[in-house]
Amino acid sequence: MVEIVRYDDDQKAPDDVTQYAARLFLESIFPDRKITDEKLAEVNDRICKSDLDVLFADMGEVLGACSSYELSGLLGKTLCIDRMAIARSVRNRGFGAGILNHMAVLSLQNNISRIVLNTGGHPDRNRFYERSGFVRQNEEGSLYSAPPNAVRTATGPVFPRPPELPRSS
Repeated sequence: MVEIVRYDDDQKAPDDVTQYAARLFLESIFPDRKITDEKLAEVNDRICKSDLDVLFADMGEVLGACSSYELSGLLGKTLCIDRMAIARSVRNRGFGAGILNHMAVLSLQNNISRIVLNTGGHPDRNRFYERSGFVRQNEEGSLYSAPPNAVRTATGPVFPRPPELPRSS
């Protein structure tokens, strides 16, 4: 059994969860570098200012995480995925697509018209996001966006299937 838990302003993530998510994010960006306590604290602080969706396995093991925030503008609401990572031991099993599907469902339920993210230009990540319904928005190939329906269609139904959540008011 796998579940996605959303932490936000109403329910803050426990410190051990945000610290693990920060380490997971940094290891996915810098797989061969030693992670300093200063960098870990910096990313942890950034996570605490965002919403955090965490993918848990049965025994509370963190399989993946996604930090995001919402922006409102003239063109409507946008969900910005700040960081997303899947534990190295469970990559290529559909969990990344499951988190994106979950984010698309949340976006649709909250009348968000666009999801954006920055891949850092990494070719494997770019291919993954393109398969997940995102379209490149810049020449460097690092900025991607998609309407939630496109992400939902490209990634679902997938394992783990995101839970149906009540609509926000």
